[in-house]
Amino acid sequence: MRYKNFTLVLLLISSLAFYGCGDDDDTSDDYDSGLAGSGGTDEPGGSGGTDVPGGSGGTDEPGGSGGTDVPGGSGGSGGTDEPGGSGGTDVPNGPKDIVETAIAAGGFETLAAALTAADLVNTLKGEGPFTVFAPTDEAFAALGTAVDDLLLPANKDQLIKVLTYHVVASDPAIYSKDLEDGALVGTVAGPAIAVDLSGASPMINDAEVTTADVEASNGVIHIINKVLLPPEDIVAIASGNDDFENLTAAVTAAGLVETLQGEGPFTVFAPNDAAFDALGSTLTDLLLPANKDTLAGILTYHVVSGLVGPLDLADGALVETVNGAPVAISIKDGKAMVNNAQIIATNVVADNGVIHVLDTVILPPEDIVAIASGNDDFENLTAAVTAAELVETLQGEGPFTVFAPNDAAFDALGSTLTDLLLPANKDTLAGILTYHVVSGLVGPLDLVNGSLVDTVNGLPISVSIDNGTVKINDATVIATNVVAENGVIHVLDAVILPPEDDIVATAVNTAGEFTKLEAALGAAGLVTALQAEGPFTVFAPTDAAFEALGDTLTDLLLPENKDQLADILLYHVVNGAVGAADLTDGASVETLLEGKSVTFDLSGEKPKVQDANIVSTNIITTNGIIHVIDKVIIPES
Repeated sequence: MRYKNFTLVLLLISSLAFYGCGDDDDTSDDYDSGLAGSGGTDEPGGSGGTDVPGGSGGTDEPGGSGGTDVPGGSGGSGGTDEPGGSGGTDVPNGPKDIVETAIAAGGFETLAAALTAADLVNTLKGEGPFTVFAPTDEAFAALGTAVDDLLLPANKDQLIKVLTYHVVASDPAIYSKDLEDGALVGTVAGPAIAVDLSGASPMINDAEVTTADVEASNGVIHIINKVLLPPEDIVAIASGNDDFENLTAAVTAAGLVETLQGEGPFTVFAPNDAAFDALGSTLTDLLLPANKDTLAGILTYHVVSGLVGPLDLADGALVETVNGAPVAISIKDGKAMVNNAQIIATNVVADNGVIHVLDTVILPPEDIVAIASGNDDFENLTAAVTAAELVETLQGEGPFTVFAPNDAAFDALGSTLTDLLLPANKDTLAGILTYHVVSGLVGPLDLVNGSLVDTVNGLPISVSIDNGTVKINDATVIATNVVAENGVIHVLDAVILPPEDDIVATAVNTAGEFTKLEAALGAAGLVTALQAEGPFTVFAPTDAAFEALGDTLTDLLLPENKDQLADILLYHVVNGAVGAADLTDGASVETLLEGKSVTFDLSGEKPKVQDANIVSTNIITTNGIIHVIDKVIIPES
């Protein structure tokens, strides 16, 4: 067979490359040493000597004591390398690259021929690392005459795309242990391949991995039983699928064919025909030329810029669409949902992206104000937004994240709500409402325990999570991801009020806990400094912490020790708002005491700053954050 002859040629070339010509110095220790005369015989070196390969027809002999064996040089036709003698050193062949490994394994004659025809042999002999999904000869044979066509010089570009669709150039190379079910992996060709681990054997698209983790010097080979053919673009796939006739008609009517044939990559959540049929006469209306823009808005609400695979569809995720509005991902009873639509098939890979199939058409939402106005549980919120003259703001482009108190939350304010709705209290009401609004999309996955989130009001809110219950300050999040045209709404069971006191006033007004700190700040002349704009982060020792200093505290409060006391207190203050979630184990942060830093230790049951336990975190004030500690930390002198 012609492929066998090709393999022999490659092996011969590899052999010649390995036993390459050297210099003429017969004392060289290189593999390619000087040549003996024609028909000469290599003799072993003496103690410490160097063996020299034979010339044409010569035979390499083992080295003597301490000798070094050297293989037959160029021209040593028929020469045989022998093992080293006493103390001799054998030089093994080096590890094979991907091409050599495939040839040595056997069963890849067609792949070798294809690599040669595509001029990819040197590429796959390169540094890498490469991950190659290698089809067997049987896999290529299943393509029939198409293989012969691909090997023609006229089809070289097409062949290159087919072959590079089997190659991943990632560092490190991808071994079987690295394959994740549902993963999309980009190839050198451009389009992604899909990994499916749900069956007995790993699947790459529709090909089974029959042998995994064949190591090579510049990567790894996984043997597959089918040739992976690069897919068509998104529009072509939809057009060729009987279950996407409505989608194809809609894309055409909306003038989006060229867009979805673009480079991408795109992720399309594609409703099947049954999903469109459920719209009834609405679909007929949408296909009319007069409704082209509306239809385009609906379709682009199903499209995401970039590759979003099943592994990215995490419960609670928000994904921005080409339409501009986000979609919400939820996992219910093991089923992935996009808004109210179920994903019934995933990872239909395309040349310019990926398609996931939906059972429902998802309609773009209204803006935040319209959603609140149309919800019976937000009547108080709607009235408050109107009274504070924030309607136009919350109808803006955004995106915004609104932590929206329900009616029961506002009702709990009692007569305070009535007062707030008065024109005279417009600014106060606006300050409260904007304390519930964040600029940008903040989904459940972004709410990290101990984190601080800046609001439009200018002050942060604190996130805490306990046994799955999420709280914003002292309000519980009771519903999430109500998506809007310009953002997202999360529902709260309480109205959160912005703080009114600065750091000093907060300490003074915290009954019985910070009286010693208050006295120390006064004695050190630091009250005004900690009433400044900030923001500051204060690690505030409790009264018990100060009392543990005993007589030292009495001495520090004396006027003559004012500077020493000020240094100690400044050692407890950091510039900026540092929330509990920002405390990193082993990290050091500069304090307001010049040249002095504090270090955090999160390895124990409670977080520590220096040798003090942090017993309470994220007390929000108008000019910063207070974390409570159980010990006064003393700077080294």
